[in-house]
Amino acid sequence: MSTFSLRLPDSLHDELRRLAKKEGISINQFVASAVTEKISAFRTSGSLGERATRGNRRDFEKVLSKIPDKMPSDIDRIPTLNNKWRWGSLQFKLPQMPPELLASSGIFPISLVVDGNAGREVVLLIVEPMDKLEEFKGRGTTEFVVKTGLVRTSFGPIGWFLFYFSDPGTGSRVVYERVVNPKEPDQLLIYECLAAQKYWHVILADDTGEVVNFFEFENDYGLSDAVRQMETVSSDMRVSDFNAAKSEYEDTYSIDDLLAFGPDDVRIRAVRMARTG
Repeated sequence: MSTFSLRLPDSLHDELRRLAKKEGISINQFVASAVTEKISAFRTSGSLGERATRGNRRDFEKVLSKIPDKMPSDIDRIPTLNNKWRWGSLQFKLPQMPPELLASSGIFPISLVVDGNAGREVVLLIVEPMDKLEEFKGRGTTEFVVKTGLVRTSFGPIGWFLFYFSDPGTGSRVVYERVVNPKEPDQLLIYECLAAQKYWHVILADDTGEVVNFFEFENDYGLSDAVRQMETVSSDMRVSDFNAAKSEYEDTYSIDDLLAFGPDDVRIRAVRMARTG
């Protein structure tokens, strides 16, 4: 552990002190967390930018064509990330989010750093206006359910994910939906990374980015199998127009239809809940 002196303008120092107090942590902890997050962002951006300059689509497709059409061995799968939160009650603040994301109600798998020791992980961010999240303040949910599937449309296959849980105030089911193009590996990759984590972190935030609640669920159900099935089943299909396929899917299937698609949903148990101050 090393120390150093840092000169800050008085106004910035006052704001730092105020924010640290609001989050219930020391100034040192606040600064260390901010530096960790910034370093991670710079490393990711720099590495991706440098690698992109060396990329060649033709060479990539040439190499890709040599991959045998079979499931990967265990050694080739994404390694499991042990991202359990170990630091007691969580006081968490989201990094700056794109305005268009906060303006859209729903659930979003995003990559960010919750714990600097665990590194970058995929979290499920639920965004709603504050009036819809009031009942979640200081209240937990005992289970979080995921259901997945693949449907065929006139324009190609659509992969879908449903995430749902009970409203702690009314007991009614709250359902969020995400759809993907199963022919686009980049769209499935974030779910493969989510599946490779030992824990899922679900963050509820309002449309200003203020965190209302945070849940941790033990991942013991196997989303990776569902993702691989999407890839396998759709391997001989073609997507001619994804937007048209999505529109047809939405016109054809209601949320209730998707929920009724067989007993293939798997429940995961909430092992802890920490709320913001």
